[in-house]
Amino acid sequence: MRAGAARLRLLLLYCSRASASAGDRDQHYRSCVAECSSAERCAAWQPGASLRMLGWSCEHDCRYMCMWQATDARTAAGGRTLQYHGKWPFVRVLGVQEPLGLGLGLGLGPAPPQARRVGGAVHLVRVRVRARP
Repeated sequence: MRAGAARLRLLLLYCSRASASAGDRDQHYRSCVAECSSAERCAAWQPGASLRMLGWSCEHDCRYMCMWQATDARTAAGGRTLQYHGKWPFVRVLGVQEPLGLGLGLGLGPAPPQARRVGGAVHLVRVRVRARP
């Protein structure tokens, strides 16, 4: 029982040290998102066709716009660029925030499915990898 309690304390200590990205904690960014994603503003939000097609919401668009406002303000003041939501700021092209990553991913092609034919139908199955002793 003591070993379990010690593990739990260690886990809680580790989790308490985890935090959001530095940009997420930036006061300029947080106040911008709070103001931008108000109910009145989001009710009047008119996204472009590419944003609608890719499922961007008013809140997501606010976070993106505020990320750039905060980044521009920081760099103008001589500060460093921060990560937001665990990612570096990337320019959005036609609604895609990381177009190079998308292009590289598409260039790799689809992953080969692990499938099993059962009674004329194809079913995807889980593949387990075991280490050899």
